[in-house]
Amino acid sequence: MEAFLKNIDALEEKTEIFIQKWKEVRIENQQLIERNKKLEEEKGQKNELISEHNKPETSSNKDINADLSQIHEALDHYIERLDACIELLNIELNGK
Repeated sequence: MEAFLKNIDALEEKTEIFIQKWKEVRIENQQLIERNKKLEEEKGQKNELISEHNKPETSSNKDINADLSQIHEALDHYIERLDACIELLNIELNGK
Protein backbone atom coordinates (compact mmCIF):
# COMPACT_ATOMS: atom_id res chain seq x y z
CA MET A 1 0.00 0.00 0.00
CA GLU A 2 2.85 2.34 0.82
CA ALA A 3 4.38 1.85 -2.64
CA PHE A 4 1.01 2.66 -4.19
CA LEU A 5 0.80 5.93 -2.22
CA LYS A 6 4.34 6.84 -3.26
CA ASN A 7 3.40 6.24 -6.89
CA ILE A 8 0.32 8.45 -6.50
CA ASP A 9 2.42 11.19 -4.84
CA ALA A 10 4.96 11.00 -7.67
CA LEU A 11 2.15 11.11 -10.22
CA GLU A 12 0.64 14.17 -8.49
CA GLU A 13 4.02 15.88 -8.46
CA LYS A 14 4.60 15.14 -12.15
CA THR A 15 1.07 16.31 -12.95
CA GLU A 16 1.68 19.59 -11.11
CA ILE A 17 4.96 20.09 -12.99
CA PHE A 18 3.17 19.33 -16.25
CA ILE A 19 0.37 21.79 -15.47
CA GLN A 20 2.89 24.50 -14.51
CA LYS A 21 4.85 23.98 -17.74
CA TRP A 22 1.62 23.92 -19.72
CA LYS A 23 0.60 27.28 -18.18
CA GLU A 24 4.03 28.74 -19.03
CA VAL A 25 3.75 27.52 -22.59
CA ARG A 26 0.26 29.05 -22.92
CA ILE A 27 1.56 32.40 -21.66
CA GLU A 28 4.53 32.26 -24.02
CA ASN A 29 2.22 31.27 -26.88
CA GLN A 30 -0.04 34.26 -26.18
CA GLN A 31 3.00 36.56 -26.12
CA LEU A 32 4.18 35.13 -29.43
CA ILE A 33 0.73 35.58 -30.96
CA GLU A 34 0.70 39.25 -29.92
CA ARG A 35 4.26 39.75 -31.17
CA ASN A 36 3.27 38.14 -34.48
CA LYS A 37 0.30 40.52 -34.80
CA LYS A 38 2.57 43.53 -34.21
CA LEU A 39 5.06 42.27 -36.77
CA GLU A 40 2.28 41.72 -39.32
CA GLU A 41 1.08 45.30 -38.73
CA GLU A 42 4.62 46.65 -39.17
CA LYS A 43 5.02 44.56 -42.32
CA GLY A 44 1.76 45.94 -43.71
CA GLN A 45 2.80 49.52 -42.97
CA LYS A 46 6.19 49.01 -44.60
CA ASN A 47 4.59 47.35 -47.63
CA GLU A 48 2.26 50.35 -47.97
CA LEU A 49 5.22 52.72 -47.86
CA ILE A 50 7.05 50.66 -50.45
CA SER A 51 4.04 50.50 -52.77
CA GLU A 52 3.44 54.25 -52.39
CA HIS A 53 7.09 54.91 -53.15
CA ASN A 54 7.00 52.69 -56.24
CA LYS A 55 3.81 54.25 -57.65
CA PRO A 56 4.46 56.26 -60.76
CA GLU A 57 3.64 59.91 -60.23
CA THR A 58 1.14 60.68 -62.96
CA SER A 59 1.53 64.45 -62.82
CA SER A 60 5.31 64.15 -63.09
CA ASN A 61 4.99 61.73 -65.99
CA LYS A 62 2.64 64.13 -67.76
CA ASP A 63 5.09 66.99 -67.22
CA ILE A 64 7.97 64.90 -68.53
CA ASN A 65 5.95 63.83 -71.57
CA ALA A 66 4.99 67.45 -72.25
CA ASP A 67 8.63 68.52 -71.97
CA LEU A 68 9.73 65.73 -74.29
CA SER A 69 7.07 66.71 -76.80
CA GLN A 70 8.29 70.32 -76.77
CA ILE A 71 11.88 69.16 -77.21
CA HIS A 72 10.90 67.00 -80.19
CA GLU A 73 9.06 69.91 -81.79
CA ALA A 74 12.03 72.21 -81.27
CA LEU A 75 14.43 69.63 -82.71
CA ASP A 76 12.20 69.13 -85.74
CA HIS A 77 12.12 72.89 -86.27
CA TYR A 78 15.93 73.15 -86.05
CA ILE A 79 16.36 70.22 -88.42
CA GLU A 80 14.11 71.95 -90.96
CA ARG A 81 16.14 75.15 -90.63
CA LEU A 82 19.41 73.22 -91.04
CA ASP A 83 18.03 71.50 -94.13
CA ALA A 84 17.13 74.89 -95.57
CA CYS A 85 20.63 76.20 -94.81
CA ILE A 86 22.23 73.18 -96.45
CA GLU A 87 20.07 73.73 -99.52
CA LEU A 88 21.15 77.35 -99.71
CA LEU A 89 24.81 76.36 -99.34
CA ASN A 90 24.45 73.79 -102.10
CA ILE A 91 22.87 76.40 -104.36
CA GLU A 92 25.71 78.84 -103.65
CA LEU A 93 28.39 76.21 -104.18
CA ASN A 94 26.88 74.83 -107.36
CA GLY A 95 26.19 78.26 -108.75
CA LYS A 96 22.57 77.67 -109.37
